[in-house]
Amino acid sequence: MSGSPKRIVLVVMVLTLLQLMGARMALSQMPSTQDQVARQEAKVKELAAKIMDQDESIDQRIDKMVNELKAMQDTPDSRTRVTFIKQESIKKLNNSLKWYQAERARRLTAMRTGGSYLPKEQLTNDIAKIEARINERVTDIIGLTDSFQTQTDFSRYGDASDATRHNQRVGDRSVIVQDKVEDALDADSKKLEAEVARLKGDLPYKKGQDRELIEQQIKTDEDTIRKRREQADKVGEGGAGVGAKPVGSKEAFRFEESLKRDTEEVKADMRKLKSLLTEFDAARVSLQSLRKVLKNEQAR
Repeated sequence: MSGSPKRIVLVVMVLTLLQLMGARMALSQMPSTQDQVARQEAKVKELAAKIMDQDESIDQRIDKMVNELKAMQDTPDSRTRVTFIKQESIKKLNNSLKWYQAERARRLTAMRTGGSYLPKEQLTNDIAKIEARINERVTDIIGLTDSFQTQTDFSRYGDASDATRHNQRVGDRSVIVQDKVEDALDADSKKLEAEVARLKGDLPYKKGQDRELIEQQIKTDEDTIRKRREQADKVGEGGAGVGAKPVGSKEAFRFEESLKRDTEEVKADMRKLKSLLTEFDAARVSLQSLRKVLKNEQAR
C-alpha cells in the first residue's frame, strides 16, 4: 500500500534535512587546518627523534666493531684470518658509504634544481648530516686499513723463517687493501671536484639565499677534497699499534662469528633507518602543503 503524495514529500524533506544535519555535524567535527598543521608538526618531530636515535644506535654499533677489530692482529697461527676479516669489514663499510653518498647526491640535486617539495634549507641540513656520517665511515675505513700489520710487527714470532713467511702472507694482503682504499679516496676527490664545477656553473643563475646555499656547499666540498687528498697520502702509514692484540685461529674464528651477528643487526637497523627517512620526507612534504593551505586561509 503506497502512501499519499503529501506524506512521501514530507518523508523526503525529513531525510534531506537529516542528511544536511549529518553533513554539518561531520564538518564541525573535522579538525581545522591549524589543528592539522599542529598534528603534522608533532608527527615530523616524533619521526626526527626516532631517526636520530636509530642513526646514533647504528653509529655506536659500528664504532664498537671497528675499534675491537682495529685492536686485533694476526699471528702465524691465525695466518691471515684477522686481515681477511678487516678486508671484508672494509667492503661492508664501503657499501654503507655508497648508500649515504647516493642519498646525499639525491638531496643535493633537489637543492640545486628545486626538484623537491621540501624547502632548500631543510635539504641543506639533511646534506650536512649525511656528510658527517660519510666522513665517519671514511674514517672507520682508514682506521681499519691503518691497523694492518707492517713488517716490523712480525719480529716477535718464532724463528726468522716463520716471521718471514707470516710477514709475506699478511703484508701482501694488506698492500692490496691499502691500494684499493687509496684509489677510492682519489676517486671520491675527483667526484667532488666535478660536483664543485657544476655548482660553480650554477652560481651566475642563483640569487639571494639560493646563491648562499650553493656557495656554502662549494666551500664544504673544497674542504672535503683537501681532507680526502691528505687521507689518501697517509693510507697505510699507521700499522698495528703497540696495544694491538695478537690472536690465534680459534679466537679469530669466534670473533668473526660474533662480528657476523653484529653486522646482521646493523643491516636490520639500516633498513629501519631507510624506512623512517622515507616516512620522514613524506611527512615533511605533507606539512609544507598544510602550511600553504593555512597561509592562504589566513590571507583571506
